[in-house]
Amino acid sequence: DDWLEVLKNVDVVISSTGLKARGVPATSGQAWDAIRSGPVNSQFTTVLGGVDYAGAGYALLSLHANSGITFDLDALRQAGAEASPRLRAKLGYFGQTPKNGATLRVYLDGEEKVSSGSIGHDDGTVELTLEIPATARFLTFMATDDGNGISHDQIGLVDARLEPREPPAGIEAALLERDRLLSRRAALEKEIQALPGPAQLYGVITDKPAAMHLMKRGDPEQPGEAVTPGAVAFLPGLPAEFGGEDLSDSQRRTALARWITDPANPLTRRVMMNRLWHYHFGTGLVDTPSDFGLGGGLPSHPELLDWLGEEFAARGWSLKAMHRLICSSAAYRQSSRRTEAGIKMDAANRLLWRMNPIRLDAESVRDAVLAVSGKLNLEMFGPGYRDFDYTEEYAPVYKFIVPDKPELWRRTVYRFVVRTTTHQFLTTLDCPNPANLTPARNMTTTALQSLALLNNGFMLKQADYFAEHVRALAGDSPEAQVREAFRLAFSREPAAGEAASATAFLRSRGLAQLCRMLFNANEFIYVD
Repeated sequence: DDWLEVLKNVDVVISSTGLKARGVPATSGQAWDAIRSGPVNSQFTTVLGGVDYAGAGYALLSLHANSGITFDLDALRQAGAEASPRLRAKLGYFGQTPKNGATLRVYLDGEEKVSSGSIGHDDGTVELTLEIPATARFLTFMATDDGNGISHDQIGLVDARLEPREPPAGIEAALLERDRLLSRRAALEKEIQALPGPAQLYGVITDKPAAMHLMKRGDPEQPGEAVTPGAVAFLPGLPAEFGGEDLSDSQRRTALARWITDPANPLTRRVMMNRLWHYHFGTGLVDTPSDFGLGGGLPSHPELLDWLGEEFAARGWSLKAMHRLICSSAAYRQSSRRTEAGIKMDAANRLLWRMNPIRLDAESVRDAVLAVSGKLNLEMFGPGYRDFDYTEEYAPVYKFIVPDKPELWRRTVYRFVVRTTTHQFLTTLDCPNPANLTPARNMTTTALQSLALLNNGFMLKQADYFAEHVRALAGDSPEAQVREAFRLAFSREPAAGEAASATAFLRSRGLAQLCRMLFNANEFIYVD
């Protein structure tokens, strides 16, 4: 048996000089990640015995099993280390195996001097001490998986240091002074944390900006003539000059705002009214809402667009007044029913001979679900909610979670938007990529949208809450529950056939499943 054990052991090269560590036990041979100052990648934990050794006040050297690191002691001595120091450290296993996770071995010039034995997470920390002679050159730490094949096992050395064997004169007084200063720093940090935050102030720079010049051939080293504040001159009677270089930054901003809203500038009003029309009818009078130039679309009703712009100005630039005007118009109150004559004349309904059925956008779907389930949080203002978990790996990682608490049930306009990671549920419902400019959203109909509305975790949770809401309002009668569910979801009473079918479904599948089906009805998703 002893001979078999010797045959299992191998020699491993541990330095660029070709030095080998002798008699290293055989392992799976697999290794994971680099050796790090601090936690390693995919660290299971940095806490042992209730102490977080990755926190302030600790130095953590971490390595996964089946890896090692060698230090050149001669280089350390040349940098000022003792010739024959003492190695001291705390050793811990930071993986998830309770017992027999991994072993740390310490070598001097390839000879094993210390072995922790097989330790696991439940073993806490082990004190490590090693006297290093002046003749030793290479110090090696090596973690092995003890043959369990888990190369992800994590070993950590806490506060590893080389210290003199004999403390220098006056060290006790120096240590006392260090402790006093550390206590004083901790007290000051606590006082700083207790101070109130500074008041927020929003303002603009009032100093005169530096002169701007045309750059010859685009070279910033060849400034040409100075450029004064101004705007694009495209309308007669609307001066595009704002003054000279003596204007302050705030005066330039004010001049630009006045130019944008000048009565002689109809473009601003027309663009705003076109966007308003776009959101009410699904398509603007100009179907390219961010391009009114020659590259954009032609207005379907140019006189109407001009009239809306002038009416907007006449009503004091009140968007609320224009919402009321449009929503009370005959065009908006039309039926969406198709007719053969209309299809033959204008199949795309560009001339608005009927109302376009408009599907709710992704954010409105989410808000409508919360409103119907009785969970919509109407809190206004303040910072946005964060419906994701954030972790820092090689790059920031955002993982969206099921929003199942009141602070995550605010209106979607308060959602903290992550530009690098799109929200899976909202993106499926055509919410645009926040990293891109999107003048008009795509409107698609896909199987993934049906599956998201049917099976997404948010929708399933809200269906349960919807059922609780209905039960609280209607009691235990299935017929009353069906009527209340229809009133909440569709703002109407169910027809006789709908009531009979829904009641039968409720009796066989339960109220929560009926609420889930109502969320997935076209009538819930479309404004028709």
